[in-house]
Amino acid sequence: MGGTVIDGDTGWQNRDHLMGAVIMGDDPKTSVVNGECRTWDHDNLFLATTGVIPASGLINPTLTGVALGIRAADIIAKEI
Repeated sequence: MGGTVIDGDTGWQNRDHLMGAVIMGDDPKTSVVNGECRTWDHDNLFLATTGVIPASGLINPTLTGVALGIRAADIIAKEI
């Protein structure tokens, strides 16, 4: 298809995934969202993001973020 491979190895590679800024939990005093990714202070606000995942091992969190989004969408669809 005429593509070109670009090697941009500058010595510094950013492969980090920002995660864990939106804590999921059972207590509104210590977390931002509940187990449904629903915020404690707004019943109709869902934060389906990799921010609810506290840390990651060796894999990209994209599929987990997508799964959280699909789960939240199912909950929203049932409530509409």
